[in-house]
Amino acid sequence: MGRGFALAASGAFALAGAMGSGPGGTQSGYDIVSIAMVGQPGPEPDSTYAAFDPNTLAVSSSGDVIFVARIRYADLSVSERLWRYSGGTTEAVSLAWPGYATASPSGRVLVMEEPIPGSLQPGLVLYDGGVRTTVVAAGDPAPEAGGSFEFLYPAIIGDQGPIAFSASVAGGSSTDGVFVESGATYRAVALRGRPAPGTQGSYDDVGDAAQANDGTLAYVSSIVGDSAATKAIFVDSGDGPAPRVRIGDPAPGTSETFTWINAPVVTDGAEVAFYATTGAHLGYFLSTDDEIRAIALSGDAAPGAPGRAFGYLQPPPFSRFVNSRGELVFWAELSTPPGQQIQSGIFVASTSRETQAVALSGPAWDDFSDFYLDYGHPLVAINDTGQVAFGGKINIYDGIFLATPSQLVPALSPPALAAVVLLLAVGGSVALRAQRSPSRPIGPS
Repeated sequence: MGRGFALAASGAFALAGAMGSGPGGTQSGYDIVSIAMVGQPGPEPDSTYAAFDPNTLAVSSSGDVIFVARIRYADLSVSERLWRYSGGTTEAVSLAWPGYATASPSGRVLVMEEPIPGSLQPGLVLYDGGVRTTVVAAGDPAPEAGGSFEFLYPAIIGDQGPIAFSASVAGGSSTDGVFVESGATYRAVALRGRPAPGTQGSYDDVGDAAQANDGTLAYVSSIVGDSAATKAIFVDSGDGPAPRVRIGDPAPGTSETFTWINAPVVTDGAEVAFYATTGAHLGYFLSTDDEIRAIALSGDAAPGAPGRAFGYLQPPPFSRFVNSRGELVFWAELSTPPGQQIQSGIFVASTSRETQAVALSGPAWDDFSDFYLDYGHPLVAINDTGQVAFGGKINIYDGIFLATPSQLVPALSPPALAAVVLLLAVGGSVALRAQRSPSRPIGPS
């Protein structure tokens, strides 16, 4: 099945059907819909989308997409907010100016707002089932570190339990750490300068925390005072943190060791997905208590692009890039044979099945629109049903897209949904008529 454009309920367009993604024109099995695009009507009266924040994207298990967008009104004023797209409708989650935001599989959202209502200070706010709760604000006392919280960063959160966050601290004995709610206050899980468990050194530059639904916590920290472990990912399943992966550990799938590690995301059962580099490779790995497995490495064959391999694998944004089934989503630039154009794509990999292409950059079937997934749009997130949210663009227009595995999409009535209209253009006024075509998929021919 080829892919044409289709008008979505939100007024955005769909890339209906799946792209070719393997030898013989096999299909990737995703239906892709744009949920927001620069120049298209915004979620409020007399507004249009103007820009998207490159650091915030989440997709819940029900398919809700959480993103930050700047919208421009008819009077030329602008507003930047956190939005939730759900079933064709987009509504504001946060009315304050948002910073980083994360979301749990069920869709509860933790966002840094500037400022929080009733205060001149920024803070972390939880939106859960329509209830808004301030978790912590800049200026609050920082327990065990002395001083007060200065800059606050949300953890990737789970569906229940206390909220974790990382923060810098002003005026204390430590300058940063990872903290978790504890009753009406907080407790420090890791503080710069404290001994780092399982090493001969101490924490230094602690951050990038993530929680699972069962409360398991993962975070990354540099380590000083231990030449054998200069950086590590720590996991705390309730009995105290312990290092799971360290710089210098053997890197599976290669004959090398890890030279850099970052961005852990933890699932129930304490599986930890992370991004890492080695001497000659970079890629994604999945760690359990017993082993580390390579999920995707530079040099691996790229599905949907015959003769090409993964070249540069982009470090993930601060999002849930792995789901409870161990499926991991990532952006990669592909190796470029002589005389061919640079190409990139969004891919899903796991240890239980072959890597799949979700979307590939390339010419659209109409021959004068191009679908881009370039370095400037690394936003990716995945939910527990396998839906993928990602950032990309059609021609010069940035957008947010939702890709749904075809087995989750109700069957489309054949020709009735074939003809559609896509509005793109200078000023948003050029209409492109499209029809589903089995012979002209988006992506490389």
